[in-house]
Amino acid sequence: MICPKCGKNMTNTDETKAYCMKCDVLIHLPSGVELTGNPKEDKFVGSPAVWFGEKKKNIEATASSDSLVFTWKEGKTFGQKKLPYATMTGIQLGKRKESEVVSLGETIIVGGMLGVAMSEMNYVPTLLVKTKGGDHELYLSQATEWANRLQSQMAISHTQTEDTLPFASRTEPARTSGKAQPAPPTKFCRKCGARIPRDSMYCEECGKRLA
Repeated sequence: MICPKCGKNMTNTDETKAYCMKCDVLIHLPSGVELTGNPKEDKFVGSPAVWFGEKKKNIEATASSDSLVFTWKEGKTFGQKKLPYATMTGIQLGKRKESEVVSLGETIIVGGMLGVAMSEMNYVPTLLVKTKGGDHELYLSQATEWANRLQSQMAISHTQTEDTLPFASRTEPARTSGKAQPAPPTKFCRKCGARIPRDSMYCEECGKRLA
């Protein structure tokens, strides 16, 4: 495995992780995402998952910078599929019978990972990821925390997408009749669509005179 930062060979620490001594980084090989060493963050990297409706076994889920990445072992290599945050339209919590999760997930051990109250009801929480191409239901340990992480990543991605749209395609703020709306501190260049200070006479990006 080659280090994505320095290009030097990395040392495998186990089947799914490799370490670069020069850069002092540990990489999750199936997804290519760097682990931070912080358990609160690294639980979103290579987490065992069940993807309902998907035939792949032993799936792992990783929250990368731009997408929810699913990986699995395919012989000596890894398979991968992504759900970009920019395509997500909503995140919700659902539930499934515990037996459904056990029968589908070879690496998932439900007992011990769930609270007593949830086990007694024989239901486990699931994560519903809604996208422009369809809906996906997942089982992940700590589903609520995953929901919060994906909602946060989705909001960031959608904001970045809005900022890169051409001027004519941007969403106008809602208007209420009869009431004056406060002017935002920025405006968009009529030529290139860049966001610039409202009192600018010239576009800082393309140089067009605006006043």
